[in-house]
Amino acid sequence: MLKNTINFKKTLIYVVPTIIISAVMFILYRRLLNVFYYERVLTIYMALTTALLIIYLMYNRGFSRRGVTRDMLPPEWSEERKQDFIDSAKKRFKNSRWLLVVVSALFLVFVIDAIDIIIIPMIKGALSK
Repeated sequence: MLKNTINFKKTLIYVVPTIIISAVMFILYRRLLNVFYYERVLTIYMALTTALLIIYLMYNRGFSRRGVTRDMLPPEWSEERKQDFIDSAKKRFKNSRWLLVVVSALFLVFVIDAIDIIIIPMIKGALSK
């Protein structure tokens, strides 16, 4: 039961800021659409999302260290070096969670925009026939 509570708390810690940042980003996105051309705003958001995602992946080293155990590491390494290697992966993942929240929020803006521009008109068109 305790593990489920911890996972629920971790989920809330991730989801709530993502929703809040998404709302702010979506409002900013819509306001910028009134000032600039759609293609420019979309390009800027896409470039920002892509850049942040690449930075996130590079910082976490492509998750190549995730799930690595001491047995997988070279035998000539000392136990201290092996532990440092394993701890660095956990530390990087933990330190980069805020960036994942921002990337997820930006991605959610694209999803909401796609729903607004593509899905809703398709449903309205199908219902009007």
